[in-house]
Amino acid sequence: MMTRLLLLLLAQQPVLAQQPADSAEPVVVELRLGRIASRTVAAYRVGSEALVPLGQFLELSEVKFEVSARGVLEATLEPGRMRLVVDAALDTVAFGLRRVRLEPGFRRAEDGEVYVGAERLGDLLGLQLHVDWAELTVTVMDPSPLPVARRLYRESARRAFLRRGDAAGAGKWRAALGR
Repeated sequence: MMTRLLLLLLAQQPVLAQQPADSAEPVVVELRLGRIASRTVAAYRVGSEALVPLGQFLELSEVKFEVSARGVLEATLEPGRMRLVVDAALDTVAFGLRRVRLEPGFRRAEDGEVYVGAERLGDLLGLQLHVDWAELTVTVMDPSPLPVARRLYRESARRAFLRRGDAAGAGKWRAALGR
């Protein structure tokens, strides 16, 4: 009798189980790295979570990577030679010393691409990713730690330095010519 009552009470409670892996709905979203880069990609929706193609995210971020036939993605991010390993068959992904649990519904390997839940990817890489289903976008809010942003910053600083050098050089010529 007590067991029956317990089962009845449990049946009345909302179930907080994770979404099954086959509940992933194919979608097309714009993957954005702040305002510096974007790409339209095939992704998956699981509840309110977006599973983003990790390889395309890394390409957009200018990170070299490899995906094995088993669906294991490996990359090294600079600076610090931080190793990223994502095995779609395992429940944990690694970035340097950081580990993040990936439930089966929030990881997927298909056609040579590894898909990872945006929230978990953000947790892993220390980034804030915002999913907007109304606009069909997945946005890295501050991409400054990513290699593409670092490169753009260096190029901008170099251009500013060269402009400052050009201005100083032009001033010297004007003074030498008496103008």
